[in-house]
Amino acid sequence: MSMIVPILIMIYLIATMVIGVWSASRVKTSDDFQVAGRKLPFLMSSCVIFATWFGSETILGSSSKFLQHGLLGVIEDPFGAALCLWLVGAFIAKKLYKLNLYTIGDYFRMRYSPTIEIISSIFMVLSYIGWIAAQFLAMAYLLSIIFQIPPQTGLVISMIFVASYTLIGGMWSVAATDVVQTVIIGVGLISLLLIQAVQTNGFEVAISTLQPGFLSLLPQPHFKDWLHYIAAWITVGLGSIPQQDVFQRIMSAKSQQVAQKSSYLSAIIYLSIGLIPLWLAYNMTVLHPEIMSGNLQQNILYGIVHYTSPVVQVLFFGALLSAILSTASGAILAPATVLVENVIGARTRFKLKDSTVLIILRIAVAVIACVAYWVTRHHTSIFDLVSQSSAISLVTLFVPLVFGIYYKKANTNGALLSIIFGYISFKMAPTITPDIPPVIIGLAVSILAMVLGSKK
Repeated sequence: MSMIVPILIMIYLIATMVIGVWSASRVKTSDDFQVAGRKLPFLMSSCVIFATWFGSETILGSSSKFLQHGLLGVIEDPFGAALCLWLVGAFIAKKLYKLNLYTIGDYFRMRYSPTIEIISSIFMVLSYIGWIAAQFLAMAYLLSIIFQIPPQTGLVISMIFVASYTLIGGMWSVAATDVVQTVIIGVGLISLLLIQAVQTNGFEVAISTLQPGFLSLLPQPHFKDWLHYIAAWITVGLGSIPQQDVFQRIMSAKSQQVAQKSSYLSAIIYLSIGLIPLWLAYNMTVLHPEIMSGNLQQNILYGIVHYTSPVVQVLFFGALLSAILSTASGAILAPATVLVENVIGARTRFKLKDSTVLIILRIAVAVIACVAYWVTRHHTSIFDLVSQSSAISLVTLFVPLVFGIYYKKANTNGALLSIIFGYISFKMAPTITPDIPPVIIGLAVSILAMVLGSKK
């Protein structure tokens, strides 16, 4: 690798930290820290939503799944993720924005009870840990290759770096850096696509190697295949709707209209840009078939290092690093906010001063980052870590949120049963019904429990 690559990446990391610190000057209250004072304009709001979700699982995790299974292997991301953002704009954004709340936990307290607030918030915090861990893991892979350091050292650096600028500036730091990172992701990936088009004669070589059905978006006409297909769509497509990062970005917009339109635009951008890494990875295997053996996540990175020019390396690593940083920072801030506001109840139960809440929020950011780091020592699949996170929120939080908004009879008893039995059935499903995806069982039981539990 040319020495210019690590030098430019180092400059980029320093610039990111500078932007994060500069943004911290706008943080005067906990409201600024959590939702950027509810002042984000349309384009900035759209960038924040897109960049927060467009992470390592899209560039590395989904790409490796695409190489193995074609488009059917990446229904969860980017297709399911784009669906989620569109559904949020169509059915959730305006409903939640006008409530003027900080967290989804606040909504559960208002709609149901403090008990549901605490229980749902605990599940929400837990659902984020795997997602954050996935970003740390991807950044560790990246740093170890660029700077020739051990992966464990890269993990420590990743945790400290992301937690630091998130801790300093909160949502303002996340928003400011996300705008820059969105531009780098888009420019970097599109430039790489054009470079590869030249290398493969307008993709003629790559297209000629496609196997029948590789780009199919529909499964085989078998009941079991369709069950797994549906599970893939709803895991992220529905499971990520009741997440604090989505809620936090809705609340950060300057109006209801901006919140809704930003969700629609981010969905379009996400799907458009999200398909590019898949094709980039496939083209690389056409040019260098040996990449298909071993750990595909790492092999994609090594392929970039060994088979591409410094210009391509800077473009790819810049885009990947931007995706990781934008996702990790937002993913850390979201559960930290829920932990402080709803589990600890710093504002509602202890009625602490705003300055004290701000200090606790920053401590929570550090704690969440440390827990996510610990998880990386036990899991190595980026895609699976993210998928597991969305599955937990789907079977526990999706039904109480949506039914709370659209089902007038929904009550505290129904919400409690929905969360508890949805999670229990999800965990027991692999043993009892191994042929049916656990998320389908968990979601079905969660809905049934809500309806039956809400009857007077």
